[in-house]
Amino acid sequence: MNPKFHIYQNSPLSLIIEHILQRYHEVHRQQFANILPLAGACSEYADFPSDLLSFLQTFAQDLENHLQKEEQVLFPLINAGRGQMATMPVRVMMMEHDNHQASLSQLSDLTNDLTLPENAAGNWRQLYEILQQFRDDLLDHIDIENELLFPRALNE
Repeated sequence: MNPKFHIYQNSPLSLIIEHILQRYHEVHRQQFANILPLAGACSEYADFPSDLLSFLQTFAQDLENHLQKEEQVLFPLINAGRGQMATMPVRVMMMEHDNHQASLSQLSDLTNDLTLPENAAGNWRQLYEILQQFRDDLLDHIDIENELLFPRALNE
C-alpha cells in the first residue's frame, strides 16, 4: 500500500470516502477547469501538440463520468454498509482506473513526458505544471481506491 494512505488503514470507510471526495474528486474537477482553458489558449501555438486539446477534453469527460458513477452508485452502496454487494461496480471502476492509467501514458506520449520546448510561453508552462500535479493526484487517487477502499469495502 502507498505509505501516504497508511493513516487511513483502520479508518471507517465513510472517512476514506470523504477524503477521496474532497482531496481527489473536487481537486480533479478544479484541475480540469484550469487545464481546458489553458490548453485551448496554448493550442494556437505552432509547436503545441496538435491532438492534446481534444485528448484532454475527452479525458476530462471520461473522468467526470467515472467520478459521477462513484458518487452516485458505488460510494452510497459502501456507505450503506453494502460493500460486499459492490463486486461488479468495483470491477467496473478498476477497469476504468486501468483506462485512466492508459490515458496518462497517452498524455505522456503526446507531451514528450510533459517536456516543454525552450520557447514555451508562460501559459504553456502553467498548463504542464497543472498536468503534472493532475497526473500525480490521479495516480494517488487510483491507489487509495484500488489498494485500500475497494478491498476493505468488499470484505466488510
